[in-house]
Amino acid sequence: MAGVAVSQLKDYFNMTQEERMAEVMRMNDLYSHFDLGQLQAKGNATDADLLEKHGAVGLAKLYLAGAEGLSKDLSKAVSFFRLGADKGDAEAQYCLGQRLKKGQGAAVDVAEAERLFIAAAEQGHANAMNWLGHMYEKGDGVPVSIEKVRSTLIIAAAWSADTAPC
Repeated sequence: MAGVAVSQLKDYFNMTQEERMAEVMRMNDLYSHFDLGQLQAKGNATDADLLEKHGAVGLAKLYLAGAEGLSKDLSKAVSFFRLGADKGDAEAQYCLGQRLKKGQGAAVDVAEAERLFIAAAEQGHANAMNWLGHMYEKGDGVPVSIEKVRSTLIIAAAWSADTAPC
């Protein structure tokens, strides 16, 4: 590993999986990682490797679909959506909101789903605006509010819904 001291390398291998993921996210040296394609082909790619390649939302969607050799795992998908959402990623907030609203991979938490949809909508996420509008229209875990329906759906119509479904 170019530019990495032996003591740092030992520290890396003594870390927990969560610590490794955090370290991998911090590292920006492409030469310090193995060829991920070979690791995946052999079934040896770790979540930290995949997280570095795909990002939190990308990895969450892989677990959601059971793609690229990963088993479908909704709770892992939720964990990685949460990682992205905690960093303010609108797509992660939207996708985590969906999982919490539906109770997929986590317990149903409509209040948290609403909060996440609002956070994503405030960043211009059209699909989050649509979900909010429908929640307010149906009174689905939130009070019915025709005023909020109009505002969210009108704004959502102005934005293009160009995000992939989660």
